Amino acid sequence: MDNPEKIGTGSLIVKSNYLVNAEYRLTPIEMKIIYLMAMQVRKGDEDFKTYQLRIKDFQEDLGLKDNHALYERMIEIVKRLMTRVVQIRYENGNVEQFPFVTWSMHKHKEGTIGIIFVPKLKPHMIDLKERFTSFYDYNVLSLRSQYSMRIYELIKQYEKIGKRTISVSDLRRMLRLQDKYRSYNMFKKKVIEQAKKDLDNHCDVSFDFTERKQGRKIAEIDFLIKKKRLPKQIRTSAERKEGIYEIEKAFEEIGLSKQQAERYLKAEGRDPAYLLELIEETKKGYKVGRVKNPSAYLISLIERNANTKTEIELLREKETQKEDALRSEVLARREKEAALIETWREEYETERDERGDRLFENATGKDIDMFRGYVKNNPYLRKKLLLDNQLNTAHKEFSFWFKSFLLPEYEPDFINWIQDKKGYNTATHNGELHITGKQEKLFM
Repeated sequence: MDNPEKIGTGSLIVKSNYLVNAEYRLTPIEMKIIYLMAMQVRKGDEDFKTYQLRIKDFQEDLGLKDNHALYERMIEIVKRLMTRVVQIRYENGNVEQFPFVTWSMHKHKEGTIGIIFVPKLKPHMIDLKERFTSFYDYNVLSLRSQYSMRIYELIKQYEKIGKRTISVSDLRRMLRLQDKYRSYNMFKKKVIEQAKKDLDNHCDVSFDFTERKQGRKIAEIDFLIKKKRLPKQIRTSAERKEGIYEIEKAFEEIGLSKQQAERYLKAEGRDPAYLLELIEETKKGYKVGRVKNPSAYLISLIERNANTKTEIELLREKETQKEDALRSEVLARREKEAALIETWREEYETERDERGDRLFENATGKDIDMFRGYVKNNPYLRKKLLLDNQLNTAHKEFSFWFKSFLLPEYEPDFINWIQDKKGYNTATHNGELHITGKQEKLFM
């Protein structure tokens, strides 16, 4: 990470997961403005305030040395930002749209711009208790690509899970890139690989990725999330701030006050990670009925101190071993299942090619007429296969497209083939084909 002292103040940015996954596209400067405003939202705020930005902070980004030109440029950028619309999709199918910014004021003598978030953003940035993602400013302010900033947020949301699968179409939609980088290879190079490079160099999380195909097309991307160590001067401050924030939130959820959290953290100097362990133990005990009064039980755990820590570590170790064993079993089964389906797919494709050859040889005049109509209505094929308004049967790709037209749609036909030839039912989950019903016998 370059020049860590210049990349942020260690301020926490908190956004609802709905906003993290929303659909919008901003320029890097516009993203930076939103981040610098979001940094000023404080825990306990009841409403948005007027957030002041120093215009000179943008001088390096805009490459303008003349103050007058810089100020005029920033006024235009904020004016344009006020027209940007964010779109949020909810589980019930509702779609909400609104701008980010509702008002601005350029204060010439002070060299600042005052900006106010639109009120509709309030449930996505103020007093969040669940379904939110938090990160520190230095992770995003050092990035120069708006797509890297967005992908960082999407990865950070799943940091504790360690993996996130996103379909290519959904990722394009979130980034509003349906009409840019149309080829997947260009999208991969300019967006995904660039984000990986940027996160590797600047952020507290990065990722490796694998691609999933549907037929012959890349349909999904598995982001395998990697935590990274920050420079010590940043990490110490960040870990302390994050610990305080999480403790306060967790204490509130369990029925204790912010003052009690501050007492244990500041007056007694207890380790935030240790307190979170105790809180988690309390929640688990309450969930199974072993703990009747969570707040009283938590206080007793804190006061008992070292002995409890040993008990919890042993408990966590056993639980981790069970989870690892289960995860390994599921992963092994999935790998076997994927390998089997791939073997079946190769067998199916051989039979499909043979079936296509037979259909081609036995094609009727009616088949030709229907294919001609199909080609006329397809701009891509019309350029390739029509010559003087007639099918160009001598074209090198004619047989391929005609066979594809005569054959049923690939994936549904493959699914039917598995059922008919192999006797197994299948289901698609997150774009991935799985065997259902009798798979236990299959892998015994």
